[in-house]
Amino acid sequence: GIKAAEGCVAKIGLNASAFDACFSGSSGDAALVREAKATPDHAGTPTLSVNGKEVEAEALLAAVCDAIADTHKPAACQKMAVSSNQGDAPHERHESNAHLNISA
Repeated sequence: GIKAAEGCVAKIGLNASAFDACFSGSSGDAALVREAKATPDHAGTPTLSVNGKEVEAEALLAAVCDAIADTHKPAACQKMAVSSNQGDAPHERHESNAHLNISA
């Protein structure tokens, strides 16, 4: 509830009365409805998607690495590519502006 959030609100410098008004009032309810309507249909939570395609948790790192252009890949992706490209066909590469969406 609101009591649990008070410490966090104070710690990050938010206006406690404005936070309480949002939490308890119609603007908070409207925000929840707006976010629920913006959430794509999904089987459960959390739902992970990369570039709009749903991804299982076990395949998340590979999907993110595949979505990043080779010139922008972090070390974790490069290490994964070495271990997983033995005999595999090359994956399609995308621009470095990959989108990761996690819905709960």
